[in-house]
Amino acid sequence: MTYYIMTSFCLCLRESFIDRPVTISSTVAEFIISCILTIIGIRINLKFWKQLEFERKNKPYDRKGNVIEPIMRWFCVNQMYYCPVYFIFYWMRANALIPLDIPSWLCVAINDSVILGRIFTSFNSLFVVIIRYIYIVHDVKANQWHFEKVSRRFQIASGIVPFVLTMVMLFTIAPFLILDRDEMAHNCPNISNTTSKDNTDLYSFRLQWSNEFLPQEIVNVMGIISGLIIIIVFLNVFDAILYLQIFRRIKR
Repeated sequence: MTYYIMTSFCLCLRESFIDRPVTISSTVAEFIISCILTIIGIRINLKFWKQLEFERKNKPYDRKGNVIEPIMRWFCVNQMYYCPVYFIFYWMRANALIPLDIPSWLCVAINDSVILGRIFTSFNSLFVVIIRYIYIVHDVKANQWHFEKVSRRFQIASGIVPFVLTMVMLFTIAPFLILDRDEMAHNCPNISNTTSKDNTDLYSFRLQWSNEFLPQEIVNVMGIISGLIIIIVFLNVFDAILYLQIFRRIKR
């Protein structure tokens, strides 16, 4: 049963995003654009990563270094992986090139990789502004901390926090809070087992697994909270608030 649930939801979700006629010319043109953007993204981030590595290895002994540098190195590595995944995945999805008979675990893994990479990118700017806020607004106290430990902890947090929030969201948020059930069922009528009396097969296997161990109300609350946090980070709300405090501090 789990196999069909996973396959139905993941592939149905993919099919629901195909909303236009697909032609050979548009497919080829989008492929070329996707390849160009992928190459540009990889080259830019590779160059930036090499520059950060050079500065780290050639840091003068009398300088503490750059506390943001470890986070940015991880960001560059993520972008070098994420650029090809992002552009090729969306090109294949938009042009209906992902076969319906791919293994269910592969469909889930690809979708989750794209989601996680996007959320990681959004949280990167938040951690950068948090560091700037701490070392500018609370500079006296921050300069008393061990520089290497602070740098390392922020680097680890920049990966763990978005990963945990993404997992919580994927395991708890109900897809039909943001997606239309009837539209999804209409867009993927040929996927096996997409209709049932209670429509449970249009839920992800993770959400059904969470409901087996936690009350529905708690699962819903966790999904809404994690989703709202991620949306707020996407909109750079926290960044704007912290930068406002930084500018006020600089003006004093």
